Order: sequence, then C-alpha cells, then structure tokens
Amino acid sequence: MKQIRQQAARRSLKAMLLIVILSIWSQGNAQDDPLQKLITIPSQHTTLYQALNTISDITGYYFIYDSEVVNSDKKVNLSANNETLAAVIKRILGNENLNFRVVEKHILIYRVDDLHDHSNTANQPHDSITAIEIRGKVVDKETHKPLPYVSIGIVKIGLGTVTNTDGDFVLMVPPKAKRESITISHIGYKQVSCPVSIFQEHRLVFYLETQYISIQEVLIKPIDPVAVIKQAMELRSTNYSIDPIYLTAFYREGIEKNKSYLSYSEAVFKIYKTSCLKSPDLDQVKLLKGRKMISQDQRDTLTIKMKAGINASLLLDVVKSIPDFLDEEYLKDYRYEESDIVSMDSSSAYAIEFHQKEDVTDPLFKGVIYVDVKSHAIVGVDFEVNPDYIDKITNQLVVKKSRKIKVIPEKVAYSVHYQKWNGKYYLSHLRGDIFLRVRKHHRLFASTYHTYFEMATIQRDSINVQRFPRQDVVRPFIVFSDANYTYDPSFWGDYSYIEPEENLSQALSRVAPKIEMVNGK
Repeated sequence: MKQIRQQAARRSLKAMLLIVILSIWSQGNAQDDPLQKLITIPSQHTTLYQALNTISDITGYYFIYDSEVVNSDKKVNLSANNETLAAVIKRILGNENLNFRVVEKHILIYRVDDLHDHSNTANQPHDSITAIEIRGKVVDKETHKPLPYVSIGIVKIGLGTVTNTDGDFVLMVPPKAKRESITISHIGYKQVSCPVSIFQEHRLVFYLETQYISIQEVLIKPIDPVAVIKQAMELRSTNYSIDPIYLTAFYREGIEKNKSYLSYSEAVFKIYKTSCLKSPDLDQVKLLKGRKMISQDQRDTLTIKMKAGINASLLLDVVKSIPDFLDEEYLKDYRYEESDIVSMDSSSAYAIEFHQKEDVTDPLFKGVIYVDVKSHAIVGVDFEVNPDYIDKITNQLVVKKSRKIKVIPEKVAYSVHYQKWNGKYYLSHLRGDIFLRVRKHHRLFASTYHTYFEMATIQRDSINVQRFPRQDVVRPFIVFSDANYTYDPSFWGDYSYIEPEENLSQALSRVAPKIEMVNGK
C-alpha cells in the first residue's frame, strides 16, 4: 500500500514537473515574443479604444497608432480564452489593411501600406545629416480632448517642443539621437516615453492618463505655502543655472479679430540667457529664422499691432524677473493656499493658489504656482490679471490709440514652465494671451481681439557660451511683425517648431504666397 502511495506521489510529482516545465516553456516563449503570450479576458462589448486599453492594463504594453488610420470608436467584441495576444488584437482590429508590431514596451498599429513605404525607405542609403521629423498628437485618455502645451522632448540632449492648442506637435530629432526615446509630460498626467524609431513613417496619437498622487503622500503633513515660496526663492542659485546658457527657442505671436487671423509671425531665436540672479535686461536675442503673415482687411480702418512681444517673453521668466507674488516684500498683498499635489515630469509638485487680498484694490494677479516637492524649485506658474480690476490696466496694455476708440480688456493671462536638464531647471515654455473688446464711437457693436505670444525652448547648449555681437542682437521692444522678411521655401529645415493650429493652417494656406522669411546670421 505504501509502495502504491509512493508511486502515486511520484506520478503526481512528475505530472507537476511537467506542468511546471510546460508553464515555464510557455512563459519563456512569451517573454521572447510578447504577441505570443496567452491571455484570458472576460467577454465584453465595447469600443476598440477601450478594448486596447483593457489589453494594455493586462499586458503592460502601450498601444500607439494614428487615429486617422485606426477607428478607435468602432464597437468590438473583446474576449479571449487562453489565446495569444496577436490573435486577440488581430480579431478586434478586423481589418486586413492593419498590422502591428512590438517596439520595446509599445505595440504599434499601422497600415500595411505604411510598412511597404517604410521598407522602401529602409532600403535607401541612410541620411546621417538630415534631422528626423516626428509628428504626433496628445489627448486626454478619458475625454479624448487635445492637450495643449504638453512638453515633448529628449531630455538627455536638451531637445524639446510643446503641443499646440490642438494637441499636435512636431519635433526635429538629430540623427545622433535616433536611438533615443522621447518623453511626453504634462502637469497632472503620467509621463510617457517612446522610442524615436517608432515614429518612422507614422503620425501617432498619445493618450495621457491622469496621474493621481497617493493619499499617503498628500497626508504627510500640511505645508506653509508662504514658507515654501520663500524657500523656493532662496534656492534659486541652487535650482537654476548661475552660468550663462544658450537657448534655441521657437517664438510666435499672432493677432485675431473675431477669431479670424489678422497677422501671424513666427521665428527661431537663439537666446543668450544670463545667470538666474541677473536681470533679464542682460539677456540677448538673436534671430535665426523668421516669417510672417499679414491678412489685414483693407476695408478695416483699425489696425492693431503687438509691440515688445520679445521683451515680454524675456520678462515672463519669473525666476529672473520676479513678479510681486513671488517677491517677499509684496507677499503680504496676497493670500496663499496649497490646493493640490500634482504630477509633473515624473515628480510631484505643490500647487499653491494665490489671490490678492480683499483690502488691496490695485490690479494684481491670481493664479497657481507649482513648486517641486523635493527640490523646492518653481517649475511653473499659471496666472492672470485679477478680473475684478482688469479695467484699470487699459493704459498699460494699449500704447497708442485714437480717442474715437474705446478699448476694454477682458482677460490677460500668462503661463511659464521650467524643465530639468543636467540637474538644473531651465525655461521650457511660456505664453501670454490678451483678450480685448474694441468699439468705435457711435458704433453699437464691438469687435473682439485676441493677441498672444508664445515661446518654446527647442534646444539648450551650455558649451562655450558668449555674448552676441551687438549688431546681431534683436531689439526686444520692436513690433516684430513689422520686420522685413524674404521668402524661402525650405523654411524650418532642422528646427523644431510649434505646429500651426487647424484654423491657423487654413489662414496660412490662404496667404501662403505672401509669407516672407529671413535667415539670420
């Protein structure tokens, strides 16, 4: 009897070993080819978008595709009973013209024709000089709404850009960085990394997921927001560069009347940025490239121009040009309160709201200051002129106007953000928006004007940084759109830029022959 039990035990052990061995063999193959991994998913009727998200949650692989190629809204039946991942994906795609492949921790879905195009491209001699242009779009994972001003870049080499208000971006990657990964980050969202190689021949859509900070982290201890701000200012020389640096930046400014473009200018500047402890008046701007579009209606007798947009961009560097809400002398004019802890570039940051006190009646600001929890660096500020007193700043906004015209400011808002590179924080993106209502005397209706300026750092360079010769420097107080440009069809070349929004693209296409350009020295 004992012998029988021992034989049964040995058979059982043998069977278990076989099961274990089979299981390991299966997992070993799955690790070699994730698409052959076996998965089981309960049956559900859902959209293709949600089905891919469900698979991502199970497998840990992030799907990337062009939303114009993949109809993510179509309804599919998702189910799997110990089937390979490849079989499940192929079934829910249900389109022979679509294929997919794994690139690191991503699964790229693409059109078969694109593969053929890519194969042809791959057979061509490699161009080691021309930059690689990658394009994409960033949207909220839940709402599918475009996310503006998302940072896109390769932090390792100080390369970057931002999405436009439609969520679209263009990044020009130098050939030496073709094996690197780009990072996509935005306040309050999980950071995403993706290899440059996955973009070849593809325009991709990224769905960013909201990053929730753990309750434990929020409840560590309450903070004194004023103390945090004071400490952040005291640590400027630690968190920001005290040595000069070159920033290559894409700049643009525009004027809209009743949501139609009147003028638009864009340029690439090289900026000599002095120490964070020195005045922005010492910073220098050199024009590398620029172009403009004027679409003024000849019947319109009212002309609006933006002056000193470049200077405003330099002054928005709040770490150098300290506004009153960060200046210890004027902190007493504001109320500060910690409103949240948010995710920012894979770190956590205090979100500190500020409002001017009720007994202060001068036109001050309201907004949110973001301070990195660990380093206490100011990593961003979103603020606007207090709407309650905005009418008091009309004369500060309008330099010159006819007495027959009444100008009413409606909103003046600014945004500035910094990004860490080589242990220090540098300016990454800033923007200013001014909304005005303008009415001529004896006219019943007013027109709405929107003017804006925006600058995104696309490259940083800390080697052999020297001041520019005076003759190469752009005067920051000029009306930039008044500069004389000449046209060049190969305009941006290897420079990254902020892609024009759809409505701007339409405006540009109508006046393309009038676009002019200049090549700087």
